[in-house]
Order: sequence, then structure tokens, then C-alpha cells
Amino acid sequence: MNNNYIEKLEFDFIRENLSTLCTFYISKKLSQTIKPEFNIRKIEEMHLKTQEAREFLEKEDPVLFSNINNVVPLETEIKDGHLLESLELIQIGEFLKLCNNLKTSLGFNRKKFNNLNNLVNKISTMNDVVDSIENSIDAKGKIKSTASKDLKILRKKSSDKYKLLNKFLEKITSNKSKEIYFQSSSIRTISGRLALEIKSEYKSKIKGIVHGSSSTNQTFYIEPIDAVELCNDWIESINGVKKEEIKILTRLTKNIIEKQGNIKINGEIITKADLIFAKAKLSKEMDGSILKRIDSDELNLVDCRHPILKSNAIPISIKMEKGISTIVISGP
Repeated sequence: MNNNYIEKLEFDFIRENLSTLCTFYISKKLSQTIKPEFNIRKIEEMHLKTQEAREFLEKEDPVLFSNINNVVPLETEIKDGHLLESLELIQIGEFLKLCNNLKTSLGFNRKKFNNLNNLVNKISTMNDVVDSIENSIDAKGKIKSTASKDLKILRKKSSDKYKLLNKFLEKITSNKSKEIYFQSSSIRTISGRLALEIKSEYKSKIKGIVHGSSSTNQTFYIEPIDAVELCNDWIESINGVKKEEIKILTRLTKNIIEKQGNIKINGEIITKADLIFAKAKLSKEMDGSILKRIDSDELNLVDCRHPILKSNAIPISIKMEKGISTIVISGP
């Protein structure tokens, strides 16, 4: 069939409105590509699901996927050797949690929302994955110290070494006899190492490693030679923390790799469900109603309004009895 009817019916307007009502980023994309359906059985099935979604929204709070914008397993296959970042893992965990919430919400009234339940019942509940992510990473994407016994110990060790190094440098800057050497008492981090701000004319007074200077060359950033070993110990402890964090992310990523097939299926289900709920919202906005007897040879539409004009449209009733194939509607 020629696709000109989509443009003439201004179906793009329907797509655009539907897209804005979707809450899941993948269903938003899908809504832009949908076409009118001509299969009677499929139309009836879609009508029933939309009607159920509309009834559900009138009584229950919707499950929104608005904060989910990147679920890696839904976009690409994760292979061995890939390391998911903490924020990516949070997105996966939040997505799976919302999947469970939708399944549970609809499950409270299985008979009334039978068609929707038949769809969401295929959602895989992966509480073990959700729990492992939540127990390891906080809401801001920082790996929790409780994610492993070793991490807690290593972070404590690193903190102690930093305090020792910082205290040593503060002792130097607080020395009254050397006070004139310093541009300020601040301790700067340059290329991962701690340095003091030394006035250019006194840079030879502090033995150490020069890590750079200010744009005017009035200040040199020098790491005192006596602080080098302490700084090395601190950096070594930081590297130990990073290695342990990578071990934790590796463990969590491996868990996702093992479950990514089920996560993809969940994504497909949520995309369909979110689109159905968007249709229900649009139906309510347009004051739409379910069609009855779709397979009938007769058509009787009562007080129809153009969906773009909505309440500004003048309602019109159209009746096509058996044997009538064409109706001419005059007017602008």
C-alpha cells in the first residue's frame, strides 16, 4: 500500500504525541516508527491492552522509566574483557528494579489486567543482580567501602598515608624561618603528587622535584625531597585501592554478562509495555474509546473528533451500512 495515507492522515502528529508520553528511551524511538495496523486480530488485541492500561492508570501510580537513559546490554552485547563503569551498573540495577515493580504492580489484579500480565509475566526477576549492585555502589556511582573486606582496609590505609604526608608538608609550610619562601601555605596536587607553592626567587631554597610553575612563573610547585618517599607510599596505596575497585567492577560485570540474555528480553517487554501505557495516556487525552465489532461489515462512529483539533473540533457521526463502500464528507 502507498504510504501517502500516513502523511495525509497526519499520522506523524500521532507518533510525536505518543513519543512524548513514553517514559522509556527505547520506546520513545520505537513510537516514531509505528504504522497503522490492518490485521483485525492484532487490532483487537492492541485495543484490549490499551484499555487495560488506561484502567490501570486511573487507579494506580504508573511505573516510570524516565531516569533510565542507557542500559548497556540493551544497546550492545557485552563480551568477556569488557568492564562496566559504576554509573552504567547503576542504570542496569535501576532498570531491573523498575521491571520488577511493573510486574508486581500489574500482578495484584491478574484477572482485570490479564492481557498486560501475559506480557509482563515474562519479565525475569533478577533480585540477586539488583542487590549485588546496590550493595557495592552508591547512588552517585562511588564504590562502597563495604563492597569488599579488602577495599575497606585499603581505603583506610590510603587515608592514613595521605594524612601522614599532608601533616609532614604542613609542618614545612608552618616553619616561621621558611615562611618567606612560600607563595601561600596551600598544598597543591600536581600530576597526582603533592607539592608546595614556592616563590620563584626562593626555589633553590627548597630541595625537591619541580612539578611545574604558574602561568607567570612567579610560583614554582615543588615536592620536597624528604616528602618523596611518603608520597610514593601514598600513591602505592591509591593504586591498591584502584585494583580492588576494578576487581569489584569485574565481578559485577561478569554477573551482568551471564544474565544479559534475560536483561535484553526484559528490555523488549518494557519497550512494548511502556508504548502501551503511552497509547493509554494519549487515548485519555483524546477522549478515545475502544472500537467494538471491528470485523463487522458496518461502521458506526458517533460524535468523532479530529485528534489534532481535539475539543475545538466539531463532532461528526459517520454510519456506513452493509453494501455502502464510499461516503463523501463535504466542508472545509
